[in-house]
Formats: sequence, C-alpha cells, structure tokens
Amino acid sequence: ILLVVLASLVLSSCGGDSYDNNVTSNRPITTGFLRLINTLPDSPTLFAGLDGATLTRVSFAQATSLQPLPIGKYAINVQYLDPNGVAVALINKEPVTISVGEQINVFIVGTMSDRHTKTVANPQAEIAAGNAEVQVLQAVAGQPSLDVYLTDAAADIAASTKLTTVAYDQ
Repeated sequence: ILLVVLASLVLSSCGGDSYDNNVTSNRPITTGFLRLINTLPDSPTLFAGLDGATLTRVSFAQATSLQPLPIGKYAINVQYLDPNGVAVALINKEPVTISVGEQINVFIVGTMSDRHTKTVANPQAEIAAGNAEVQVLQAVAGQPSLDVYLTDAAADIAASTKLTTVAYDQ
C-alpha cells in the first residue's frame, strides 16, 4: 500500500504546466509591445511616458524602442520643455490597450498646434530570415496623399512602378 501511495505521489507531481523560473517552455504569453513615433515636424524633443513613468525622449522622425509590456490598459503622456524649462503637456492620458502578442504603434501626427494620435495595432509577426515587413503611414499634414514606391536605391523613380497611394493619416 505504501508503494502505491508513493507511486501516486510521484506520478501526480509529473506533467502539467510548469511555470518554474528555470523552465521556458509552456509559459503563457502575457506581454504585448508598444512604440511611440513622433511625426510632428515642428516639435521639440518630446518626453514620452506611460502611466506616469517616462519611457524615453523622442525627437521628430524618431521612435521609442519597442517596449515589451504586460497586457492591460495604459495611459500615454507626452510632454516637452518650453524655452523657460517648464514642462508642457502635449498628450495627456491617451488610452491604449496592450493585448497578448500585439504590437501597438502610436503615431503623433499633424503639427504642434493641430495634432492627434493614430494607433496602429498589428499581431506580432514572425518574419523569416532575409525578409522584411514594411508598413507606411502618411503623416505629412500638408499633403493630401503620397505615392509609395519600393525600388532599389539607385533606381530611376520615374521609370519605376508605383506600389500604392496613401492618403493623409492612413
């Protein structure tokens, strides 16, 4: 009887999900990713934050690094320093939800005086070696649309085929 009880205990401790810190398989995915992109041509360096914590500084035409975050709801805050060194809120508590395995890109679009955010959510893709994934957002406020070409750097664009046309904020 003792042998049967012992065997039962050993078997019951085998199998099942293991979330031990030393085991990396069978862990549930509990993160998503967030990046903030500054497309405001007239902006000073911005300070991007999430729920009151500063992520990083981001100048025009730059982006924060892709931040892994636990899934959940967050508030994005963006500030800059005026010439007197006073913090000015540019975006205050913009809500964003991070879902499992999702990559959220939040673009600050427009100009300093007329701005908004544009959120683009994509599933986190596995890209095979030697390949790339490209996504284009037309963020030039003064242009209703832009043509997109994908060519070799030395190619004559006049002789190239347009890939698509992208409208402002699309």
